[in-house]
Amino acid sequence: LSVSEKDKRQTLKPSMSSLGRKRVGDYELYETLGVGTFATVRRAVHTTTNKEFAVKCLDKSKIEEQHMTKVLASKTKLYLVLELVTGGELFRLLVREKGFSEDRARFFFKQLVEGVKECHGQGICHRDLKPENLLLDGNGDLKITDFGLSALHNNNENATQTSTQMLHTTCGSPHYVAPEILQGEGYDGRKADIWSMGVIAYVLVTGKLPFENKV
Repeated sequence: LSVSEKDKRQTLKPSMSSLGRKRVGDYELYETLGVGTFATVRRAVHTTTNKEFAVKCLDKSKIEEQHMTKVLASKTKLYLVLELVTGGELFRLLVREKGFSEDRARFFFKQLVEGVKECHGQGICHRDLKPENLLLDGNGDLKITDFGLSALHNNNENATQTSTQMLHTTCGSPHYVAPEILQGEGYDGRKADIWSMGVIAYVLVTGKLPFENKV
C-alpha cells in the first residue's frame, strides 16, 4: 500500500518558514507535484527525520470532513501524509513501451496480486484498479494508490453473502470496471477487483484494451 498516514488527528495552524515554505505540524511543504479537482499534492519533508513524503492537501469546503479520519487539519485544509513514490505511473511506462514482455508483465502483476491480497485481507476493496492508479517507486516496484473509491467488506470467510453485505455504488473506470457493478443489483467488491486485475494483466502483455470499441 502506498498510504502512510499520521496516527492521530490534530488541529494545526500552518506557518511559513523563513524561506517561504509552508510548515504543517511536523512537515515542511515544498513544490507542487500534482493538482486535482479537490486536492493538491506537494512534496514534504519531516522536520525531525528528514524523510520525504507526499502530502495531499484537501479543501475542507469541498469535502465532508466527518468522513475523513487520521489526517492533519487546519481551519480550511485537510492534510494526508503519503509515501512519496517517485517512479511515476505504470500507465505512462506501458504507453511508452507498448506492452511488456511476459516476464516483466508477470513481475508487475505478481506485485499487484500481493497488494490486492493485502487490501482484501484488511477488509478493503479498491474498486478502481487500473494502470493509472499503479505507481512505481525508485526501485521499480509497484505501489497501489488512489483509494478514493474504496469500500469495506465483511472479512469473515464463513459469513453468508447477504444483500446488506453487497455493494451497490456504481463506480470505477469504464475499461476496467466489472460488469456486475454496471448492472446495479449489488456486487462483491473483491470479485470486482479481480475482474479489473484480469483486464490489467491483458493490457500489460498486449499494450491494448481487451474490449476496445473497434467502430
